[in-house]
Amino acid sequence: MSFLSEFDQCSESQWLEALEKDLIKIKARPGIGKEIYDGLKLKPLYTAAELKGILTEDSTQVPHLRTGVAGTNPNKWNVAQYYKLQKGVDLKKRIKEDLDRHVGVFSFDIGEEEESFFSLLNELPTSKTGIRVDHPRFDAKFTERLIKTMEARSENAWCLSLNPLKHGPACFEAMETLLKSVKGKAHRRVVELGAELIHEQGASNIQEIASSLGSMVETLTAMQEKGFEASEIAKHLMIRVSVDTQYFQNIAKIRAMRALLAKALFEYGVNEQDSCLPILASVSRRSMTFYDRHNNILRSTIAAFSASVCSVNSIEIPPYDQVLRDSFKKKKVSDMDDMMSYRISRNIHALLQDESRLDHVIDPAGGSFYVENLTHEFMTRAWARFQDMQKNGGFFKDLENLKGEVLKVKAERLSRIEKRKDVITGINDFANADERLLKDWELQTLGTNFRAGDIFEQLRLKVEELNLKAKVCLAIVGPYAKLSARVNFCRNVFETLGFLVEEKEIKDATNMSKELPQDTSVVMICAQDEDYPAFLEGTLQNLQENDYSISYMAGRPRDFDVDQAKAQGLVDQVYMGQNTYELLKNMMVKMGVTL
Repeated sequence: MSFLSEFDQCSESQWLEALEKDLIKIKARPGIGKEIYDGLKLKPLYTAAELKGILTEDSTQVPHLRTGVAGTNPNKWNVAQYYKLQKGVDLKKRIKEDLDRHVGVFSFDIGEEEESFFSLLNELPTSKTGIRVDHPRFDAKFTERLIKTMEARSENAWCLSLNPLKHGPACFEAMETLLKSVKGKAHRRVVELGAELIHEQGASNIQEIASSLGSMVETLTAMQEKGFEASEIAKHLMIRVSVDTQYFQNIAKIRAMRALLAKALFEYGVNEQDSCLPILASVSRRSMTFYDRHNNILRSTIAAFSASVCSVNSIEIPPYDQVLRDSFKKKKVSDMDDMMSYRISRNIHALLQDESRLDHVIDPAGGSFYVENLTHEFMTRAWARFQDMQKNGGFFKDLENLKGEVLKVKAERLSRIEKRKDVITGINDFANADERLLKDWELQTLGTNFRAGDIFEQLRLKVEELNLKAKVCLAIVGPYAKLSARVNFCRNVFETLGFLVEEKEIKDATNMSKELPQDTSVVMICAQDEDYPAFLEGTLQNLQENDYSISYMAGRPRDFDVDQAKAQGLVDQVYMGQNTYELLKNMMVKMGVTL
C-alpha cells in the first residue's frame, strides 16, 4: 500500500507558494533565493527538471565527478594537522601527542624557522607519514636541502607548496628540481597547487576554480618546456582547496574542480587514473573570528563535513584559536589551552569518521538536485572564465584582471557583512557583550588577509583599548509584547561592540530623561511605527535639554521626516538592512573616538 496515493500531487508553483507562506519573505531568508557571487543566484526550490541535459544517470560523461571505490573504507581521508612554526615555541610535545592520535599528514607553515623545521623532522618517524611544507618564498637552497633530507626518509610521502599564484614564475625552477628528484618514482606528490591565496583574499568559488585551472596549465606548459611529459608531471601533482562555512557551495566547488582539472589533463594526454589529482582540503581562516572563538569549532566542523563527503584525500583543520594566535600573544601561556585546541581539531575528524561514519559512503551528495545543479553552474562558469584567461595570454598575463575581479567580490562580501545580510555569529550578531579579549591577549599585528569578522572586531578592539564603558538604554515606549522583536534586534546591534545594554520600560515618554538608568550614554528609543508621531518630538527635546546627545529610534516608519527628527537631536534610525558597521562607527566618532 502506498501512502502517496492518499495525498494530492503538488505542482512546483504550489510548492513555491507554500514556501512563501512558511518563510514569510523568502528573499529575506539567509541563503534562500539570494544571489551569490559571479552573478549566480540560488533558487528557493530545485527539482529533477534542473538536471535535464546536465548528467546522465551514471554520470559517465563527467570525469571524476564522483569518486570512491566500494569497500570497507571507500571515502577514508587522512587526518592532517597544521603547525605554524614560531620563534620560542616548542612543538615537539604536540607532535608526539599527534603521532599517538593517528595524525597522518603533518602540515608545516615554517615562516622564517627553517632550522626549527629540520629539527622537528627528527621527531617524526620514517614510516608512511605525510609531510607538507609551506615556505613563504621561493628558495632554491631550501628546496635542495629538503629534497636531500626527504630522500633519506624514503617511506615518507611529502610535498612542497609551490603555487605560481604565490611565488610567481620563479617557482618553476624549484619545481624542476623537485620533479627531477622523484623521476621514476610513481605517484610521489611533491608539488602542491591551489587557489588558497585568492580564497583568503575573498575570492568567489568560480574564481578559485578558474585560478586553479590556470595555474595548473601554466605549470604543465612550463615543465614541458623543461623536458617533462605531462603524464609524468601529473603523477606528482596535488591540489589544495579551501573550504569555509558555505556547506553546499564547498561540495559543488570540490566536485567541479576535480572534474575540470581532469578535463584539462585529458587535453594533455594524461590517462584517466592519473588525471584524478589528490585533494587536500583546508579549513579556511577567512571564516574564523577572534571573539567568541569557540564558535570556530562549529565553523570548522561544517567546513570539514562538506569536504568529507567529496572523497578528498586529506583534511586539514587548524586549531580553533589559530587566527587569534597569529595576531595576538597570550599574556599567561598555558600548555593545557594550547594542547586542547589541537586536540579539538583532531576530535572533529573522529566525529566525522568514527561516529558519523562518513568515510564509509561514496558521493552522498550525488543525485541532489541542488548540488548537481550548482556543480554544473560552477563548472560552466569556471571553464568559461578559464578560457577567457587563456585568450588573454595565460594565467600570469591575466593576473591583474583576476585580482580586480577578486577585489570586486571582496567588496560585495564586506557590504553584505556590514549590513548583516551575512551573519557572523558572535561578531555582527548575537555577540557576547561580556567577553574581553585584551584581558588575556596582547595584540601584536593584524593580518592582511580578508576575514569576514575583521571590520566589526577592529571596532570592538578599539572599544576595549580605550576602555570605553558605554551604557545603551533601550527605552521601551509601548507594550513590551509587541516590541520584543524590535528590542532584541537593537540589543544585538549594540552588543556587537561589547557595550552594556539595559532595557527600561518608559511610562512618560515626553519626560524620558528622568526614567533613564544612571550613566546612560546612548538612548535607543523603541516604539511601534504608528506611535512615534505622538511623542518623539517632545522626547528628543527633553533628551537634548538634559544632555543626552546620542539618541536613536528603532524602525523606519513610512512618511517619516527623518531630516526633521535629526534637526531635533536624533542621531539616526536603527533598522533591518542598514549598514550596521557604519552606524556603529559613526556612533563611536560621536562619542569622541578617533578611528
